[in-house]
Amino acid sequence: MPLTIFTIGLLFTIIFHETAHWLAMRRLDIEIEEVGIGYPVKFLPSWKFKIGKFPALVISPLLIGAYVKPTEEGERKLNNLSYKDKASIYGAGVVANLVFAAMITMIIGIFTGHLSKIGYLFIALPIVILFFRDFFCRYIIPLLGAIILFLIPAGLFLGWFQLIGPIETFREAGNMDWLQSLTFLIVISFSLAVMNILPLTPLDGGLIAKELIKKRIGDEYSVKISKISTAFFYCFITFVIISDIIKLFK
Repeated sequence: MPLTIFTIGLLFTIIFHETAHWLAMRRLDIEIEEVGIGYPVKFLPSWKFKIGKFPALVISPLLIGAYVKPTEEGERKLNNLSYKDKASIYGAGVVANLVFAAMITMIIGIFTGHLSKIGYLFIALPIVILFFRDFFCRYIIPLLGAIILFLIPAGLFLGWFQLIGPIETFREAGNMDWLQSLTFLIVISFSLAVMNILPLTPLDGGLIAKELIKKRIGDEYSVKISKISTAFFYCFITFVIISDIIKLFK
C-alpha cells in the first residue's frame, strides 16, 4: 500500500509539473499538441489518449522524464517570445514541483497534527516563489542552476549527499510506511525541482540558460553550449541508471 501511495504521488508530481508548463503556454496563446510521460523510443510501443479539446496524453515506456509538445504553429509562437515569457514557461514546472512539495507537507501536517520548522519553511517558501514566479524564473533559476551544478561534484566527493535513480527510488519507497512514503515524496518533488534548475538541456533550467545566453551573446553560442550541456546531461543520466543497476546486484 505505501508503495502504491508513493507511485500515485510520483505520477501526480510529474503531471503537476507538465500541467504547469501547459498552463503557462496556454496563457501566452501557444497551442499544445501532446503531453508525454516518458520519452518515446522507436522500437518500443507508446500509448496515446485524447479527451475532447485537451492535448493528447502519450505514455511511453522509457519513464525517465516527461514533456509538453507544442503544435507547429505553437512552436513558431514560442520561438518568437521574449526571454521573459520563455523563462516563465520553462520555469513553471520547477515552481509546480515546489508547490506540490508544499501541498504534501500540509497534508502530512493535517494528518499528524504536527509540523516542524522545516515543514513550515517547505510550505512558506513555495508560496512566496509562486507570487514572484516571473522574477524567480528569469533571474533566480539561472543563478541557482550555476551554483548547484558547481556544488554537485563537491557534494558527491565530500559525501554530503548521494545520487539515486528510479530503481533505487522505488526500492527505498517499498520499505516505508505510508507516512514515510509521503515524506519521501516531498523529497522527490523537491529534488525534481532542483534537478530541473540545472543549466543542462533538455531540463527546464537548461532551456532558460540557452535563451539567456542567446539574449546576451547570440544564437550561435547558445546552440553550441546547449549541445555540450545535452551530451553532459545524457552521460549523467546514464551514469545514474548504471549505478542503480549495479546496486541491484550488491
